[in-house]
Amino acid sequence: MRKGTLLIVAALALAAAGGGCARDDGGEGASREISFGTEASRAVIEDSNFPDDASFNVWGWYGDDATTGATPTQVFDAAKVTNNSGTWGCNVTRYWIPGKSYDFYALYPAGMGQSGSKGEIIVVEEVKASMGEEAVDLMTASATGETYSEGRGPVKLPFNHELAQAKVTIQAEQGVTATVQEVRLYGIYTSASFSGGIGENGADESWSYQGGLSGESDNLFLFTSETTVNGGQQVAVLDDMLMIPQELTTAALLYVKIEREGENVEARLNLRDHTTSWEAGHSYNYTVNVSSEYITFSGFTADGWAESHSGGDINIGD
Repeated sequence: MRKGTLLIVAALALAAAGGGCARDDGGEGASREISFGTEASRAVIEDSNFPDDASFNVWGWYGDDATTGATPTQVFDAAKVTNNSGTWGCNVTRYWIPGKSYDFYALYPAGMGQSGSKGEIIVVEEVKASMGEEAVDLMTASATGETYSEGRGPVKLPFNHELAQAKVTIQAEQGVTATVQEVRLYGIYTSASFSGGIGENGADESWSYQGGLSGESDNLFLFTSETTVNGGQQVAVLDDMLMIPQELTTAALLYVKIEREGENVEARLNLRDHTTSWEAGHSYNYTVNVSSEYITFSGFTADGWAESHSGGDINIGD
């Protein structure tokens, strides 16, 4: 059962607070329904990358202007917005009020958050590192200062990843055949709660780690399917890992056990030699290079889920 405070997102208390809308039966444009979509941003997935039936929750508030000092009016409270082949539908109908300014905040996936007072969004579920089909890509988005105009389209929500991504690949040199027997990543925090904020009342993002560093006997990130890697080939052995952002210590290790040309080789590779921290929205790719004489460890860091910067090699030994 997941628990613990994960995320706090504060809405603007003065200028056009929180997105959402209220129905107004009078005035031109009062019947215009508010709708939502997504758009590209730092480390984001776009409409076409969300699976069908994927859902996020949206919170919203509206106000007049910054000079009124009025308390914002909340009109969306964890409304569920669901994807249908790239078109998003909301389970709550609200309408733009001309002359009002709206702020909207969203959390993906749906079902992890609840609204607090004064526009705070509080996520009450514990966040866990995960891999493959079990991976949950936690993301947040905001769109503030939104107003109604004739013919306006959906509110675009630029979702940002709150987790980091990691991958481990085994690569064999030309003329070398390697049999991967075991790969294990450990010595990291795999469970945490998160708090953060957007807007005037928002605080810096912070993680509260739970349970201590994972040990060598932890099987969360473990590969034991004996796999042959022929010369010139690459095989991903630990893929689609979503990690808690954190500073890496010397305890963060990648254990590999490989048979190379009839010789069994074991090594414990220190992740910190290439990466001092995992940051939200960044991707970290580590490669174990198997040659006839050495096993080397290299890696590169992506600024997002795409662009990368190469790292150097570290000689592990013969």
